[in-house]
Formats: sequence, structure tokens, C-alpha cells
Amino acid sequence: MAQRRNVNHNQRMSGNIDAKGKKLDQIADAENDLLTKNEASDNAAIENLSLQDQVNFSTVTLALYQNGSVRHEMVAIEKTAGDYGNFGLEILDGLKNGWYILERIIAFVVQLWSVILIGGIAIFLFRKYLNKKKPAVF
Repeated sequence: MAQRRNVNHNQRMSGNIDAKGKKLDQIADAENDLLTKNEASDNAAIENLSLQDQVNFSTVTLALYQNGSVRHEMVAIEKTAGDYGNFGLEILDGLKNGWYILERIIAFVVQLWSVILIGGIAIFLFRKYLNKKKPAVF
């Protein structure tokens, strides 16, 4: 584009120099102005082509489709020696757990000693005074 523009400009300037010698300064200014405008027009066209090229090559559309699928698989799991429980260890664990439960029950009763004491005194007093008020029946 620049080469064509320069060749065209040179031909026009040569023709103007030969044909119009008096107004050569004005014609040269007009031709240079026209050359600048043509250069700006060419640059705008190149910029537009570059932008169009970027748009054309930047758009990517992907459409991936797959039918729904379900996969079932059965796997055999072999038991190792550790998977089988040791009966003696299970009995020992049961005895330990039972002992811990008994300890918790005893600790609970010990923490309620004041309630048990007050209840015992109330029952004792109730029986003592209740027996005195009842008449003897023969």
C-alpha cells in the first residue's frame, strides 16, 4: 500500500511540475496533504484488517456431547488375618468396659451422698413418728 501510494504521489507530482509551474508550492502542499490523508486511510484499513483478523481467530466454539453412562463394578475383597476378631481380646475388652461402667456408677452414687443422707433421715423420722400416732389394733 505504501509503495503504491508513493508511486502514485510521484507520478502526480511529476505531472503537476510539468503542467503547472506557477502554483507549484500550493500544489505540493495539497499533494503532501493528500499523501498524509491516504497514509492515514491505509493505516486505518490495516488496523481494521488486523482487528478483524484478531476477532476471526480468537473466537473458539466447543461443543462436547456424551451420552450418560453408568458403570458398575464388583470387586472381590479378601479378608486378611486381622479382619477376624480375636475372641480372647474381645472378652478382655468387654471386662474392661464393664469395669469402667461400674466405676462410673459408684462415682455417681458417691457424688449424691448428701441426697441419700437427707432421704435416709427423712425416712427414719417418718417411720418413727408414724408408728407413735397409730393406735394398736387387736
